[in-house]
Amino acid sequence: MIIQDAAFIADSLGRFIVEHGPWTGHRIHLGYGVHTCNDFHEYCLSYRTHLYSLLLRDFGYSDISGLRILDLACHEGAFSIEFARQGAVVVGIDGRESSIARAAWAASMMGLECQFRVEDVRNLRSQGPFDVVLCAGILYHLTAQDAVLTMRQIAETGCGLVIIDTHVAPSAIEENPFRLSELDTATVDGQAYEGRWYPEFPAGVSDESKMRDYTGSALDNEHSFWFRRRMVEGCGFRVYEAVPEKHTAATFVGRL
Repeated sequence: MIIQDAAFIADSLGRFIVEHGPWTGHRIHLGYGVHTCNDFHEYCLSYRTHLYSLLLRDFGYSDISGLRILDLACHEGAFSIEFARQGAVVVGIDGRESSIARAAWAASMMGLECQFRVEDVRNLRSQGPFDVVLCAGILYHLTAQDAVLTMRQIAETGCGLVIIDTHVAPSAIEENPFRLSELDTATVDGQAYEGRWYPEFPAGVSDESKMRDYTGSALDNEHSFWFRRRMVEGCGFRVYEAVPEKHTAATFVGRL
């Protein structure tokens, strides 16, 4: 058995970073005061981890031991790891191998048995069944067609609860830090949705750079669609609660 201490974890982390590169966003406590990266994103992560735990409790999951949770676009694994730490059976998927490698390594360092897979969230046909699906930070990185398809496939996983944390298109814009388009309409299977287009990458970025340098962006689509109208109801879910965070973001919960 390997006896871990702060020096061992820090040395292992340093060697991993040399080989695979640094963490880009998820600050995970590996133990003994050692974290995967600095505290730049600490508030965002701690706020959302607490919010998701509250929502689970509000909807009947006060004890998540043994709960089957699918974490879509899990990035570097912070939410998956926290759920697993509480005893849930977690599968985290992400389209970038580098993110999955970091997530899997961090979980292994903590002795947690998460399942991390390199998969596209737009292809969930083989997933499930799950009790809960976390859809955080991904819908607004998809086209309108792909976002609706993803929600329909989430319903097919058989989950009882989906937590959706996403940017939404504001009705009016005073400042436009996200460079959103004017209000527009996207039509999916005959249903019109109002929203705004969001540019995922600066002009001229190579495909290699998109995968390596823009880990918080889409995999391949140049523009994504931020909905105004919630399309969740039309995909088989009943929306029970909405928790606005700021004018472009919302967290809401749906049940089948």
